[in-house]
Amino acid sequence: MRRTRAGLATTVAFGLALTASAFALAGPAAAGSTAAGGSAVGEDVMDVQMRLIAAADRIRPSMAGTTGLAGITVEAEAGELRIYWKGDLPEPVRDTIDRERRTVAVSVLPARFSQGELEAAAPAILAENAVTGVAPLPDGSALLVSVHDDEPSARALPAIQNATVPIVIDPFMRPMVAAGRQQDTSPYSGGSTFHFPRPNNEIGVCTTGFAVQVAAVRKMLSAGHCRDDGDTVYEGNGTGPANAMGTISGKDATYDTLLIEADSTGAVYFGPYSSMSSKPIQTVINNYPHTLVCTSGAVTGQHCDIRIVAVNQTIKLDNVTIMKGLVRGEHRTHDVAAGLGDSGGPVVAQDAIPADFLLVYPLGTISVIAGGGAKVDNCGPTLMDTECSWMVFYADINLALARYSATIVN
Repeated sequence: MRRTRAGLATTVAFGLALTASAFALAGPAAAGSTAAGGSAVGEDVMDVQMRLIAAADRIRPSMAGTTGLAGITVEAEAGELRIYWKGDLPEPVRDTIDRERRTVAVSVLPARFSQGELEAAAPAILAENAVTGVAPLPDGSALLVSVHDDEPSARALPAIQNATVPIVIDPFMRPMVAAGRQQDTSPYSGGSTFHFPRPNNEIGVCTTGFAVQVAAVRKMLSAGHCRDDGDTVYEGNGTGPANAMGTISGKDATYDTLLIEADSTGAVYFGPYSSMSSKPIQTVINNYPHTLVCTSGAVTGQHCDIRIVAVNQTIKLDNVTIMKGLVRGEHRTHDVAAGLGDSGGPVVAQDAIPADFLLVYPLGTISVIAGGGAKVDNCGPTLMDTECSWMVFYADINLALARYSATIVN
């Protein structure tokens, strides 16, 4: 989400009302089985969430080469992990789940469609001009289709009428890129500003993400839409000396990531946009629907209580630009999730209540926010005038590390 200074020139298209309630999944079906080992009375829900994520991460490798998975959701409030599966569980998967049930509650629930089947139906639908995004629902019941306008007009689209899977319409979802603590120096931490020249003497601002290592060289991960390969970016927000941070390489417009050729350190800034405090990075974990996460952008600062609604989201911007592999989060009370200027900033697992993260478990880098009914009128204290949203899309850190053959610096 790129942001410009000097007039703050942006191209923003806001739609109408958008609600998150349509995507809430029902509780586990009777067909599932739950073992003891969920949350204890009075246990911190964030401790439960981290334990469930760890269990899910141990189960996932057993699913390699299988086709029945529809989705995995982390239900911290209920104290259980829910695995949605089409057909019979393969023996290695069943055995791994049984081992995890010794310490956590795991429900295995029937799915109508696998994730692969839902994703196979997505390209034809995404080709429709009015469609702005597609994502499989984690319970395997349907494909979530975001559209520019209302549901009736979406239902009239040929590709949706001819769809081979059920469709849930997400109306008036109009994504937009947005981009920008303030004078970070080498080695650079995540969550700080970097800037670059733009036409008409404007200054563009984005946010650093995570320190990564590629072939023994440290670099900084950020959002692909911020700059192009070969471009030079500079420290800070443009109000101080224009010290070069590094050049851009590895831009991937489809998955919205890039690398800054600059020395980096395994830390992420937290707190408001003016913060000078950071926390060290821990191990990378996976994204699961219903998990609570926090963002840490350089323009709007830290925001938590953001719940993952969908993974493997594909969105379409301006009916031209396709972004894939995104994770969609929505603030539980429709407060700020991210704003213009936070592009590339870290997304981490929330592991404390009240809303906070004590340890930095990387999940991704901020890409896109939504306008329309997802707009938040009061962004709170920010680096500059900006637009904010309670909906955020971010690039999955696991996909980025795999594409770059990189490891996280911690």
